[in-house]
Order: sequence, then structure tokens, then C-alpha cells
Amino acid sequence: MTSVVEHLERKQWIAPDGSGRLLVTQGEEVMVPPSGDYAAGQLSDLFITATDEASLAVQLGRLTSKTTTAAVMKAFRQVWHLQVVTPPLQRLLLLHLAKCVDLTVEDESREFAGRSGVVVSHAGHLLAFSPDTGELIGAEGSGPSRTEWLRSGYRETTAEELRSTP
Repeated sequence: MTSVVEHLERKQWIAPDGSGRLLVTQGEEVMVPPSGDYAAGQLSDLFITATDEASLAVQLGRLTSKTTTAAVMKAFRQVWHLQVVTPPLQRLLLLHLAKCVDLTVEDESREFAGRSGVVVSHAGHLLAFSPDTGELIGAEGSGPSRTEWLRSGYRETTAEELRSTP
């Protein structure tokens, strides 16, 4: 078994009207489809933007119609892979996952790309979390998932200069 850290560059923003940009690249290769610039309303269905547990359940329902623990775990991985998971969203996702009564927390931590993680599992599915931050660092033996904020910000407007910025 081997592991490798793959550096991806993510450029994304979403405006209240659902317009924005999503671009994840590794070198010149686009890594996460769909990618590009989106007009009003086009991104609102791609991202989980929930601010409470009820709206999270509704939005996760777009990813899967099943409410089984395996389906919840799969949706959790999909959200983490598709978008930047902010601390408030991470909290909601973890609360939602904690409601799965048939999860097993493994006694021993596991290594994922040199990082030790707390593992929860169910029927062959597993998720590994950083014991310090709660971030997802591995899933079903896949590579780590880690967000490192190099530059971020917030603007009140989505002026045209933002749309044309590379």
C-alpha cells in the first residue's frame, strides 16, 4: 500500500444569485468536472450551502435518495471532494454523520499519507478524521483530503472584474 499527496489548486466563488466559478486543476489538467464560470442560478444546486441541520438533510438528499449509513457516508465524501468545507459546514456534516447509530469507531488510529486519523466504519465503508481538527483525511483507503487556505476572502459584490480574473 502506498500513498501520495497530490496538490490541487481550487478557485471558486459563489454569489447569492447562484453565479460563480469552480475550477480545480492539477497543473494544466482540470480535475473536478464541472468546471468553469457559471451564470445566475447554475451553481446553487452544486454546492451544499446549509446553515442548519434541516436544510443540510434536504441538500444531501440531492446527492442520494437513501438514508442508510452507507449512503450518508458516501454523500459525506462527495461533499468533501466537490467543495471547500468551511468549519460551520464541517460541524453540520459531523452532526449529521453522528446520527448514524450503526457506525463503529475503531479503537486504533490509522495512518493516511503520514497523518494519524480516527476511523469510523460501517459495512466496509470507512472515513478517517483528524483528531485535532475533525477534517476528513481519508476514506475507503483513498488518499487524504485536506484543505489548506492560502488565500481567501469575501466580497459583497460579484463585479465583472471577478468574473474575468483567472
